[in-house]
Amino acid sequence: MWLAVIILILVLLTGLMAWGLFRRAFRRPASVDPENEASLQTSRWFAYGPILRPGTKWLKDQPWQETAVAGEDGAELRGLWYPGKKEKPIALLLHDYGSGPWLDYCLTARWAIRQGWGVLLPEERAHGASGGIYSTLGLLEGGDCLRWTEKAGELGGPDRRLILGGTGLGAAAVLSALDRGLPDSVAALLLDSAFYSPKAQIKYMLRRRLHMRTFPIFQLLLLFARICWGRGPGSLDGKAALTRNERIPVFFAHGREDSMTPYAETEQAYTDCRAPKQLFTGENAGHGGCAYGEAERYFLTWENFLKKELGERFPLREKTKNHAKQS
Repeated sequence: MWLAVIILILVLLTGLMAWGLFRRAFRRPASVDPENEASLQTSRWFAYGPILRPGTKWLKDQPWQETAVAGEDGAELRGLWYPGKKEKPIALLLHDYGSGPWLDYCLTARWAIRQGWGVLLPEERAHGASGGIYSTLGLLEGGDCLRWTEKAGELGGPDRRLILGGTGLGAAAVLSALDRGLPDSVAALLLDSAFYSPKAQIKYMLRRRLHMRTFPIFQLLLLFARICWGRGPGSLDGKAALTRNERIPVFFAHGREDSMTPYAETEQAYTDCRAPKQLFTGENAGHGGCAYGEAERYFLTWENFLKKELGERFPLREKTKNHAKQS
């Protein structure tokens, strides 16, 4: 009798712990303000503060407007739109889990705007001003991504090429959208610190970040995800999406010092990718930090990749005397 009671109590406590962990991890992650020193100090972006603060101010000073789409489940998703020039491409950039557009794409957005590009910076579901209860590691975000590609066409015109990028969670969303079928306007992909499988990412975070045994917490997290997200984390297979893609060139970036997503994930993704591809390795960069750690090499490699795969006439930049300085 007492043994049964003890077992029942342990089961209930384990379930409550797993539920608390699930809610803390996926129910509207805490945000970081790149212009707030105290907010940055406890985040992984602290080392990039001297870049983020002036970079964010620069972006806020440019002409931009708010925009929105309805997510896959009807949630209102907000975004920032920088129009650019009609003859130039549009960069649609999806930020990472617990992050925001200006945190992940402070330099990339500035680089694109200086070339005359349009830039669309969505706030992922359950982040910032966007609606949605849970972040879903790319599952619902894949449908959201497709809606943002449609919005980019509405805002910038149907004939503008679209460069679609994502970091971490954003990269998983791009892979999910790729699996469903991206529009012909998408000319290239930028995948930074990507992970193939939300299921494998949850297990990795339990082991490496939280130092927890996976059983039975892992199984309970998968159960709660299926209930709250409407589908299980195992339903997204980024490998299958990359293997089938032969049309859209892919630029991979990953830092060797990444403690959130294994560098080996991108190595494997690069191997599996059948489309034209390039891998940029940030030797001393952490998660999503390649552009911040080695900006000059990063953007030169990225630009050369686009020119090679999309042609020399691809409208990359304005021809100005400040070309080198602006890069």
